[in-house]
Amino acid sequence: MHKPNFSSNDYWLVDVRLNIKTTRDKISNPFAISLANNVFGKPKNTFLDLVDKEKFIRDIFNKRGATADDAGLISRAISKLAGDMYSDLSERFVFELLQNADDMPKDKNGVNVKLHLLENNILFIHNGLPFSKEDIKAITDIGNSTKKKNPSQTGYKGIGFKIVFQESENVLIKSGGFSFSFDKNTTDVAIAINTDRVNQFRTDITSLIQEPRFILFLRNIKSIKIDGINNPIEITKTKSEKAISLKSNNEHLSDWLTFDDIEIKISEEVKEAILSDKAVPPKLKEISSTKLNFICQLVDGKIIPVAPEESYLFTYLPTDVKDYKFPFLVNADFLTTANRQSIHVKNKWNLFLFEEIGKNCLKWIAEVSNSSYKASAYNLLPNSESSVNDQPWEAFYKGYTKAIDETEFVLSESGKLVKLKDVCIDNTGFSKYVDSLTFKTLFSLQGELLSNEITDVNPIVCTVEEFGQGKIIKITDLIQSISNENFKAWLTNPANNIVFIRYLINNRLLDLLASNELFLSKDLKLFES
Repeated sequence: MHKPNFSSNDYWLVDVRLNIKTTRDKISNPFAISLANNVFGKPKNTFLDLVDKEKFIRDIFNKRGATADDAGLISRAISKLAGDMYSDLSERFVFELLQNADDMPKDKNGVNVKLHLLENNILFIHNGLPFSKEDIKAITDIGNSTKKKNPSQTGYKGIGFKIVFQESENVLIKSGGFSFSFDKNTTDVAIAINTDRVNQFRTDITSLIQEPRFILFLRNIKSIKIDGINNPIEITKTKSEKAISLKSNNEHLSDWLTFDDIEIKISEEVKEAILSDKAVPPKLKEISSTKLNFICQLVDGKIIPVAPEESYLFTYLPTDVKDYKFPFLVNADFLTTANRQSIHVKNKWNLFLFEEIGKNCLKWIAEVSNSSYKASAYNLLPNSESSVNDQPWEAFYKGYTKAIDETEFVLSESGKLVKLKDVCIDNTGFSKYVDSLTFKTLFSLQGELLSNEITDVNPIVCTVEEFGQGKIIKITDLIQSISNENFKAWLTNPANNIVFIRYLINNRLLDLLASNELFLSKDLKLFES
């Protein structure tokens, strides 16, 4: 009645005041108000945005759960889904929320996470991107995800977040100006994530973060702060060039080494093989390449194999699969069961990935062999005797065998990388007393001697023996060679003879070889001891 241009569904900002008491009494309304003046204006955009978002949430609610039947159906479906998916609840609960946060970085500074365990509530907070309307649609749906076509994001099934409903009847989401809840008992907006198992979470999470290697392959999370436990903890991950350091409350936990992601081209043959496979999501069917990541453990600046019982496969977060006992950690877009704890062992996509792991782990080891960690690089060579023999392993070994034939990964004494078939490994120790050319001549060897900078030799020795490629020079080879004319001629040189006798004495071999013509007479003739 005051402004003819007012219209329905439009908002204006006005000043009001409480009516005088006599007027309120007259109309029996203690809250009656009237305009304070004739100043009108448009409300701030923040108010309009809030109204719009509230309407958006109400519309979703009205479409999906407004009736008791609809709400009950959705509730039972989610409970069944969450119950079937997860066994190690506390751990997977954290993992799913971490993945959601890791997929939503706001900038290059990464994502910081806070997990507050209150008396009856759990609060999960991060500083990544806020929710959009599309995110709201996805998270209030089952099997829908905004990540389905984004190769830079890990999730794609649209079911991971639903684990929270296994233990909570009241889940609040507050992000990007949206504030809404999933509440079994009321249609009002709740204020927290409710759970009856907070004490169990305290115990489980305290155990989980004692060795937080689960953060290693996450692309964007830099820190996880946890309070509400006996001793609050902040886990931090820092990366300097290729080295990764994990700390707890600024105290060192462990060191790791990684190199650049290895990009794998997806062949037309593989694309055709997975085209009709319903287990392969559209996101993977549409990409032209995927990536592998390898990480190895460092102790006192030396590469040591990952313990077999800790050699889990990763899909950015760890699965429960450790059957293949790789001496390193490997991350790939494995297709897992719904709970992400196991992999599909017969799936063609996974078999493709395992074959590529076999091919490319040697390329990675070659890169490590040319780094400052070369001395212990071959501790990363897989041991085929310890693994389970199934289709993924067969695929891995197929790729690994091919790579053994084709890849130059062994560091030679000259400083260049050579193939396994071209390496000569001296188990006698004599190569330390003469130059490499002399050594190869005396033993009639082709190829290159293993670099003397390699201190952890046993893994490469085992690989030579396993594949029957390369040459290992043993004491038996030495005994055989000293009867050759070339070796005898070399021994007749007094300086050479002294070197060889010193070698025999230092290595306690003199008695073993004393019956051979090794010693030099005054007339430069060789005789037995």
